[in-house]
Amino acid sequence: FFLSACMSEDLRETCIRELITDAPPIITVKKSDSIASALKVLNGKNIRALGVTDDEGDCFIGLVTVFDIMTYVALGAYKENEKPSEVKPQQSLENPIGNVTGVFHEETNKVWSFEEDMPMVQLLEPMSKGVHRAVVVMADGTFKHISQIDVVRFGLKNASFFTDCAKTLNDLGLGNPSVSHVCTVTAEETALTGFRRMEMYKHTALPVVDPKSGKIIATLSASDMRSCVDSLGDVLKPSLEFLKSVYSDVEKPLTCVRSDTLGDIMSRLVDTHHNHVWVVNGETLPVSSVTLSDIVNRMQGINEDLQSRALAVYGRGAMKKLFATKVLISGLNGLGAEIAKNVILANVNSVTLHDSNNTSFADLNSHFYLSESDVGKNRAESCLAQLAELNPSVRVTTCTAEKLTDEIVAQHNLVVLLETPNQEAVRINNFCRANGISFIKTDVKGLAGYVFCDFGSNFEVVDVNGEPPDVAIVQEINQAGRVQCVNEEVLSLQEDDYVTFSEVKGMTELNGQEFQIENVTSYSFNIKGADQLKLSEYESGGIVNQVKKPKTINFESLESKLKEVDMEEPPDFSKFDRHFILHAAFRALDAFQEKNNRAPRPANKEDADELFELWKELNSASTYVADADTNRKVIEQFAHGAGVVINPMAAAFGGIVGQEVTKAATGKFHPINQWFYLDSFEVLPDEFLDASEYEPQQSRYDAQIQLLGKTFQEKISNLKYFLVGSGALGCEYLKNFAMTGVACGPNGKIVVTDDDVIEKSNLSRQFLFRNWHIHKSKSLCATESARAMNPSINIEPKQDRVSPSTENVFDDEFWEGLDGVCNALDNIKARLYVDSRCIFYEKSLLESGTLGPKCNSQVIIPHKTRHYGDQPDQPEKQAPVCVLHHFPHNIQHCLTWGRSEFNGNFEVAPSEVNKYLEEEDYVKSLKDAQIATGDIKEKLQVIGNVLKFPCRTFDDCVRWARLTFEENFVNKILELTHNFPQDYKTSTGAPFWSPPKRFPTPVYFDPEDAVHMQYIMAGANLKASTFGIERPRQHRKPEFFREILAKVEVPKFEPKSKKIKTADDEEDETDNYSVEDLQKAIPSKGELKDISMVPEDFEKDDDTNFHMDFIGAAGNLRARNYEIEE
Repeated sequence: FFLSACMSEDLRETCIRELITDAPPIITVKKSDSIASALKVLNGKNIRALGVTDDEGDCFIGLVTVFDIMTYVALGAYKENEKPSEVKPQQSLENPIGNVTGVFHEETNKVWSFEEDMPMVQLLEPMSKGVHRAVVVMADGTFKHISQIDVVRFGLKNASFFTDCAKTLNDLGLGNPSVSHVCTVTAEETALTGFRRMEMYKHTALPVVDPKSGKIIATLSASDMRSCVDSLGDVLKPSLEFLKSVYSDVEKPLTCVRSDTLGDIMSRLVDTHHNHVWVVNGETLPVSSVTLSDIVNRMQGINEDLQSRALAVYGRGAMKKLFATKVLISGLNGLGAEIAKNVILANVNSVTLHDSNNTSFADLNSHFYLSESDVGKNRAESCLAQLAELNPSVRVTTCTAEKLTDEIVAQHNLVVLLETPNQEAVRINNFCRANGISFIKTDVKGLAGYVFCDFGSNFEVVDVNGEPPDVAIVQEINQAGRVQCVNEEVLSLQEDDYVTFSEVKGMTELNGQEFQIENVTSYSFNIKGADQLKLSEYESGGIVNQVKKPKTINFESLESKLKEVDMEEPPDFSKFDRHFILHAAFRALDAFQEKNNRAPRPANKEDADELFELWKELNSASTYVADADTNRKVIEQFAHGAGVVINPMAAAFGGIVGQEVTKAATGKFHPINQWFYLDSFEVLPDEFLDASEYEPQQSRYDAQIQLLGKTFQEKISNLKYFLVGSGALGCEYLKNFAMTGVACGPNGKIVVTDDDVIEKSNLSRQFLFRNWHIHKSKSLCATESARAMNPSINIEPKQDRVSPSTENVFDDEFWEGLDGVCNALDNIKARLYVDSRCIFYEKSLLESGTLGPKCNSQVIIPHKTRHYGDQPDQPEKQAPVCVLHHFPHNIQHCLTWGRSEFNGNFEVAPSEVNKYLEEEDYVKSLKDAQIATGDIKEKLQVIGNVLKFPCRTFDDCVRWARLTFEENFVNKILELTHNFPQDYKTSTGAPFWSPPKRFPTPVYFDPEDAVHMQYIMAGANLKASTFGIERPRQHRKPEFFREILAKVEVPKFEPKSKKIKTADDEEDETDNYSVEDLQKAIPSKGELKDISMVPEDFEKDDDTNFHMDFIGAAGNLRARNYEIEE
């Protein structure tokens, strides 16, 4: 998990046992004990959960909570209208407690267990999701219980390290009525109704409110069930009467206001042992709640599960800065909504949505969170709830003030202005500059838009391009300081870059020093000032590492930059001076709107002429004077769309501005300096259509109709389109289709297909999905969300992969009926297949892709453009197999080797073993499938290595891990260096161990070395999983493994002379054996009748599955063999 600014990392690493030092062992009941007896224990001990064992009391089955029992009662004990006189309470409560255990809720349908010495951070993820309690396995074999209360109490005791304690709920965005709604039960409704409502909404408590005033008067909790074991019929009483029958004095509800500090809330929850505090307004009406889960979520901070992609691109330090950024967005038109969406998903601290305008029909064309029912209502307030729902970690609020005052602006780190006149924008920009607030101004008008950035004087860009530093292997350095690198990969170094050297022999004065370089070529460069260094004689070796330096940019004010535009380079070189023309055009539009209090009308010659005259005046006063006659048509096109915002332009500029916000917050990647202009006037016809084409229709497409005409709108509304993929890009495309009206007519249709399901990490960028969609079909959920944006859209979702195997689904009739195809795929093979289908059926294709902060797009039209496969992507450079196995020279090679070891041992090998055991004649089946003999030999060797000594106990798995360690990091290295000693020469007389080869040394096992033990523990646990061997309770304890390792006998290895593959085209050692020889080495199936294996499915985002532990340890040990930095 990534550490946010809210909690000390050392504190999060505290052992779990420190949180429960005084806790007694878990109180248990047997699974055959009655529910009534369990309730009596819960009530008598005043606890909320019990352990459940088997009837012998030897095996711990799981936990049962009062919430489980409440759910059992709510769902099945009584009918809704059953009369108290007809109730037979003991009948249902006499059932065994085992019937309830692990049935109803996520927190008890599996045993959430943790070792006592595991760090607290391991608890935070499940508890932040609503798991209230877990089991802790102590060193002495006993079980203890840990709850959210224990975690919150610990945070409270260490409030100096948990800085959120001093902040108010309002500051933290907690208890926000727009995000966290409260469900209530009235005093007159039955307690059973309340319990059923808790089950429906997965709440453990509800506020009891007065039926007339709505004011909160009590709390109904699942825990109240404990006291009615002998009078279960009381649940049919009104809620308040039920509470009075349970307690002689009904406890006052725990309430707070949003100005209370989180520390105060935590104290009250811990003191009262409550799970909820109700947030009330000035009239004591419950409007929201803060739960223990909310607080644990704050303690957890940002987690890698959700923000894994952003962490990979920006890094942890940059994400901290982003998490502390408070953003103000003024102007919630379609572009404002796009920016807000992107900024909220980026995980900033807070976003304030400012807008004093009401929704019009024109807004519906580009604003995906506004509908016809919002027309006439404030735009910011209408879209608040849906934008806030995108990321509950971000506090989202609204401001509807007519004017942005200095006081409002001062509460933020970054301001984004839309629809703001230049004079007002200059005032706000000057205030921002004076107070260290980053500033962005942007707008889209029809088919043109701009962005202006001012991040202040001396803005530091910590990483200009986000690329990893260049690393190269030195081949030669001469006395003049000319460095020749190995001709392996082209250097990305630039003139005047800085580098450091390491591992240089002879010229050792270079090691550890930083030098500026010059005269850079593809594989060489000069050390600047080398003639002053008096370099020693170079002998051999050396690694060059690029040193990335920060860059300082001095932004100028909007007031000064309005006079001239100085884009470093235009985005479209076919229109090299267009940014000068558009800069003057937007200034002219500002003057036009100030004079007429409106935008130019579409296709209106009078308004276009007036705007052109204003433009000519500004243009003639500019340093660059554009030709007026040549550009008159451009200004007419600009005037035509100056009054509308359409979805495609809003989406494009929303992405650009979202990136600029993250650059301003993090200093990562080079920002726009300072103006950016872009237009798409090519979309318009050469001549304007008849005026009737542009008349508003009082529909959600009015903005688009006013720009492109009714005929165009009717055409796209009846398109039949195929969208392949509904991930990050697919979500955006569906949103854009819904907004523009694609397939929203009577004859239109979109077929979207995706065979994937939604994972938590998708939620940070695939904005059509929410938490409750996790593990559901992407295409189904995306369709549902797109329909919510525009109910008229016609979408058919499918879960079929587009491939040769589904040509019965996507058949001739399907392809021939399409108007076009849009790819939103994440792999080249699928792209090439869809491309081939589009060629065959002569269909247009919209192709695109993303990779971190990079993207590409391609429009493919039959008979007019090149197709996707005609210009394939350059293949990713991959190290030869022999390099990975014997001659790695960078950490990436080592990690790739570690990943291949995982794949071979825990994915491929178990699968092949199962096939071998299941097939009557395994080899014959391979031959029938036309598998090459060499591949058959390789498969048999893999199977033989596994089955020669199959693991049957966990000790066997530990032994396997230890012997595998010896084989990989000692024996193979000794064998390699025996056959190729350090002074070995090639057939040409050249040193064999010359760059990029690195001479290896063995890594001998040390049980006190953490990385050595990580390899053993991860390998043994994974091996046990593949053989279906139950892991012992101590499967994470190094001392447990050391005891087993002490008994493992490691055979002494004597290296022998043998042929070692040093190039990919050389023969493999399996070629020395026949298929029959390899078959004989495998035990008979009779000896293996009880063997069945389970392959591991690689999952990098699960910190508990040992997958990354194994790969990381294997890669680092490999790096130690070759003296590569870990």
